[in-house]
Amino acid sequence: MEGYSTIKAAAEVAAKIEGFVVTAGRIGEDDTGFSRSVNLFEDGYLDSLGVVRLTAFIEECFDVDLGETELIDPRFTTINGMAEILVSLVGAENLCHQAMFVDDTTGAVMPPDLEAIQVGDAFGQRP
Repeated sequence: MEGYSTIKAAAEVAAKIEGFVVTAGRIGEDDTGFSRSVNLFEDGYLDSLGVVRLTAFIEECFDVDLGETELIDPRFTTINGMAEILVSLVGAENLCHQAMFVDDTTGAVMPPDLEAIQVGDAFGQRP
């Protein structure tokens, strides 16, 4: 993974976060207002419990501890911003290794189990 680019790492991290938010929040493909740059809080995609669950997902998925500095960073309101924070916190090469888990039974490399984090009702309802 030598030379793993910051841009590629940020895009992969953003894709994983987006997948989590879309799945857990049950955001439909027809939701034209949703994007990686939308403010998840102001636009009602995340409520306070959703923030806690998303934070737990990020910490587990990327093996990081998010502190107050990261959580109050204005970039933490969007998926792209969260990805930027993680790349700067952990580094591009490290993120690509931490974003996947190996299934002990099959040896398959896969993302963490979204259901295990129990986030189904963690996201706010948009008006």
